Amino acid sequence: VMLYGQKFNPVLVAILGGIGSCISGLIDYTLVTVAFRYDKIARIKTTRTYQYVEQFFRKSPLTLFAILVIAAFTPIPFEPVKLLACATQYNRIRLVLAIFVGRVPRYFLLAVLQRELLMIPGKYLYGSIIALVAIEAIRRTLKRSRYEE
Repeated sequence: VMLYGQKFNPVLVAILGGIGSCISGLIDYTLVTVAFRYDKIARIKTTRTYQYVEQFFRKSPLTLFAILVIAAFTPIPFEPVKLLACATQYNRIRLVLAIFVGRVPRYFLLAVLQRELLMIPGKYLYGSIIALVAIEAIRRTLKRSRYEE
Protein backbone atom coordinates (compact mmCIF):
# COMPACT_ATOMS: atom_id res chain seq x y z
CA VAL A 1 0.00 0.00 0.00
CA MET A 2 2.78 2.40 0.89
CA LEU A 3 4.74 1.67 -2.25
CA TYR A 4 1.73 2.09 -4.52
CA GLY A 5 0.56 5.12 -2.55
CA GLN A 6 3.79 6.83 -3.48
CA LYS A 7 3.34 6.09 -7.19
CA PHE A 8 -0.43 6.35 -7.66
CA ASN A 9 -3.43 8.27 -6.35
CA PRO A 10 -3.84 7.34 -2.65
CA VAL A 11 -7.65 7.32 -2.95
CA LEU A 12 -7.48 4.78 -5.77
CA VAL A 13 -4.94 2.68 -3.88
CA ALA A 14 -7.14 2.71 -0.77
CA ILE A 15 -10.31 1.75 -2.64
CA LEU A 16 -8.60 -1.06 -4.58
CA GLY A 17 -6.97 -2.29 -1.37
CA GLY A 18 -10.35 -2.23 0.36
CA ILE A 19 -11.94 -4.24 -2.45
CA GLY A 20 -9.11 -6.76 -2.26
CA SER A 21 -9.55 -7.06 1.50
CA CYS A 22 -13.28 -7.65 1.02
CA ILE A 23 -12.62 -10.43 -1.48
CA SER A 24 -10.14 -11.96 0.95
CA GLY A 25 -12.72 -11.73 3.73
CA LEU A 26 -15.29 -13.60 1.63
CA ILE A 27 -12.76 -16.32 0.83
CA ASP A 28 -11.93 -16.62 4.54
CA TYR A 29 -15.64 -16.80 5.37
CA THR A 30 -16.12 -19.71 2.96
CA LEU A 31 -13.01 -21.55 4.20
CA VAL A 32 -14.01 -21.18 7.85
CA THR A 33 -17.55 -22.37 7.08
CA VAL A 34 -16.15 -25.47 5.36
CA ALA A 35 -13.59 -26.08 8.13
CA PHE A 36 -16.29 -26.07 10.81
CA ARG A 37 -17.98 -28.98 9.08
CA TYR A 38 -15.21 -31.22 10.45
CA ASP A 39 -15.82 -32.59 13.93
CA LYS A 40 -12.33 -31.88 15.25
CA ILE A 41 -12.60 -28.22 14.34
CA ALA A 42 -16.27 -27.93 15.26
CA ARG A 43 -15.37 -28.89 18.83
CA ILE A 44 -14.22 -25.32 19.32
CA LYS A 45 -17.88 -24.33 19.34
CA THR A 46 -18.42 -26.40 22.50
CA THR A 47 -15.93 -24.39 24.57
CA ARG A 48 -17.30 -22.03 27.16
CA THR A 49 -15.34 -19.08 25.74
CA TYR A 50 -16.65 -19.58 22.23
CA GLN A 51 -20.24 -19.96 23.42
CA TYR A 52 -20.01 -16.77 25.49
CA VAL A 53 -18.57 -14.76 22.62
CA GLU A 54 -21.07 -16.17 20.13
CA GLN A 55 -23.98 -15.37 22.42
CA PHE A 56 -22.66 -11.85 22.94
CA PHE A 57 -22.32 -11.19 19.22
CA ARG A 58 -25.70 -12.69 18.37
CA LYS A 59 -27.34 -10.34 20.90
CA SER A 60 -25.55 -7.32 19.49
CA PRO A 61 -24.54 -7.61 15.82
CA LEU A 62 -23.81 -3.88 15.71
CA THR A 63 -21.20 -4.37 18.41
CA LEU A 64 -19.46 -6.97 16.26
CA PHE A 65 -19.69 -4.59 13.29
CA ALA A 66 -18.00 -1.84 15.33
CA ILE A 67 -15.35 -4.25 16.61
CA LEU A 68 -14.66 -5.44 13.05
CA VAL A 69 -14.30 -1.86 11.79
CA ILE A 70 -11.97 -0.90 14.65
CA ALA A 71 -9.86 -4.04 14.22
CA ALA A 72 -9.68 -3.51 10.45
CA PHE A 73 -8.54 0.09 10.88
CA THR A 74 -6.11 -0.18 13.78
CA PRO A 75 -2.90 -2.19 14.09
CA ILE A 76 -4.52 -4.62 16.57
CA PRO A 77 -4.78 -8.14 15.15
CA PHE A 78 -7.73 -8.28 12.75
CA GLU A 79 -7.66 -11.97 11.85
CA PRO A 80 -9.01 -13.34 15.17
CA VAL A 81 -11.98 -10.98 15.04
CA LYS A 82 -12.65 -11.80 11.40
CA LEU A 83 -12.34 -15.53 12.15
CA LEU A 84 -14.84 -15.20 14.97
CA ALA A 85 -17.27 -13.35 12.71
CA CYS A 86 -16.96 -16.12 10.13
CA ALA A 87 -17.30 -18.89 12.72
CA THR A 88 -20.47 -17.34 14.16
CA GLN A 89 -21.84 -16.99 10.62
CA TYR A 90 -22.08 -13.22 10.90
CA ASN A 91 -23.96 -11.62 8.01
CA ARG A 92 -21.64 -11.64 4.97
CA ILE A 93 -22.77 -8.25 3.70
CA ARG A 94 -22.12 -6.65 7.09
CA LEU A 95 -18.76 -8.40 7.28
CA VAL A 96 -17.71 -7.09 3.87
CA LEU A 97 -18.98 -3.62 4.70
CA ALA A 98 -17.09 -3.59 8.02
CA ILE A 99 -13.89 -4.71 6.28
CA PHE A 100 -14.29 -2.01 3.62
CA VAL A 101 -15.14 0.74 6.13
CA GLY A 102 -12.17 -0.18 8.32
CA ARG A 103 -9.53 -0.94 5.71
CA VAL A 104 -10.05 1.87 3.17
CA PRO A 105 -9.21 4.72 5.59
CA ARG A 106 -6.27 2.72 6.93
CA TYR A 107 -4.87 2.17 3.44
CA PHE A 108 -5.51 5.80 2.54
CA LEU A 109 -3.58 7.03 5.58
CA LEU A 110 -0.67 4.68 4.85
CA ALA A 111 -0.59 5.78 1.20
CA VAL A 112 -0.73 9.51 2.03
CA LEU A 113 1.86 9.20 4.80
CA GLN A 114 4.23 7.46 2.41
CA ARG A 115 3.60 9.95 -0.39
CA GLU A 116 3.75 13.18 1.61
CA LEU A 117 5.83 12.52 4.70
CA LEU A 118 7.74 9.27 4.99
CA MET A 119 8.90 8.53 1.43
CA ILE A 120 10.57 5.29 2.52
CA PRO A 121 12.47 3.73 -0.40
CA GLY A 122 10.94 0.53 -1.80
CA LYS A 123 13.95 -1.58 -0.91
CA TYR A 124 13.38 -0.81 2.79
CA LEU A 125 9.67 -1.58 2.55
CA TYR A 126 10.42 -4.95 0.96
CA GLY A 127 13.26 -5.50 3.40
CA SER A 128 10.94 -4.92 6.35
CA ILE A 129 8.66 -7.71 5.09
CA ILE A 130 11.61 -10.08 4.80
CA ALA A 131 12.84 -9.08 8.27
CA LEU A 132 9.42 -9.68 9.85
CA VAL A 133 9.11 -13.09 8.22
CA ALA A 134 12.64 -14.00 9.35
CA ILE A 135 11.95 -12.90 12.93
CA GLU A 136 8.77 -14.98 13.04
CA ALA A 137 10.54 -18.02 11.56
CA ILE A 138 13.32 -17.74 14.14
CA ARG A 139 10.81 -17.29 16.96
CA ARG A 140 8.90 -20.41 15.91
CA THR A 141 12.09 -22.42 15.51
CA LEU A 142 13.26 -21.45 19.01
CA LYS A 143 9.84 -22.20 20.47
CA ARG A 144 9.78 -25.62 18.79
CA SER A 145 13.30 -26.46 20.02
CA ARG A 146 12.30 -25.64 23.63
CA TYR A 147 9.40 -28.10 23.48
CA GLU A 148 11.62 -30.87 22.10
CA GLU A 149 14.07 -30.63 25.00
